[in-house]
Amino acid sequence: MVVRAFKHIVRAVIAAVDDINDMAQSVASCLNILLGPFPEENNDGKCGEDHNLRQKWLEVFLMKRFGLAWKDEYSLDLRKYAILRGLCHKVGLELVTKDYDMDTPHAFRKSDIISIVPIYKHVACSSADGRTLLESSKTFLDKGKLEDAVNYG
Repeated sequence: MVVRAFKHIVRAVIAAVDDINDMAQSVASCLNILLGPFPEENNDGKCGEDHNLRQKWLEVFLMKRFGLAWKDEYSLDLRKYAILRGLCHKVGLELVTKDYDMDTPHAFRKSDIISIVPIYKHVACSSADGRTLLESSKTFLDKGKLEDAVNYG
């Protein structure tokens, strides 16, 4: 559920970027905010407010969208690498393969974002030739002719 909620935030950030050259930096900053550690408060208390806002938004979104009540102990058990993997899969992010230290406030940098690829859930493309080859291969397999099925399919 957390991945599904964070997906909406990342997509909103991607949609809000005006200059394509700022896309990687915006996505990296968003990932740092979502997956970063609880920030220590500084003199103005802004970091603590940001974390509380993120937490409150997540609670409200999960309740309204999925009917799930957020509990405080969930925050301690968040599997950040699993969330990151799910976000990359659902949003289409390609990141540099390396060990990310999720305990630092800036685990992601602009250079870590390789690309953003479009995600298509349902693609209804088919070709008559491909379908014919598949059916002929199935027919050869049913007859026990594996080599012909491989050659013609």
